[in-house]
Formats: sequence, structure tokens, C-alpha cells
Amino acid sequence: MLAKGHSFDAIQETLRVSPSTVARLWSAIQKGKYTEVTRHLQKQLERDTDFEHWFSLLMPPMHMSKKQYAERMRRLNL
Repeated sequence: MLAKGHSFDAIQETLRVSPSTVARLWSAIQKGKYTEVTRHLQKQLERDTDFEHWFSLLMPPMHMSKKQYAERMRRLNL
């Protein structure tokens, strides 16, 4: 998402992480860390344009209990 130019706020809301987590990862990527991971993700994104959509479906919302998340996965046949 950082590589695609999404805002820190959008990433924070989508992935349900703190602003400091997004900033820390952005800083690490700028310093050349995680190059293999980012290269792999770029290839994945080129093949699957719905990656972010599926990722957001699989990420449990912070307010969702384990039972509710399990029910969601069952309904999605995952």
C-alpha cells in the first residue's frame, strides 16, 4: 500500500494498525529493509489487483471477537 501511494491514514484504517507502525515500516522500507518482501508483494499486486480487497476481508476488525471472526471465515469458505 505504501508503494502504491496510499496515505498513512488509509493504511492505518485498512490494516488496523497504529500510525507509528505505518511510519516505522515506511522508514524501514526507505532505508532499504524488507527489499525482498516488497519485491515479492509488488509481483503479487501485479498479478492480483484485488489483493488489498481480499487482505482487508481476511484481517479481523479490532472490535470483532475470535468467534465472530471464525464465523466470517466460515461464511467466506476460508
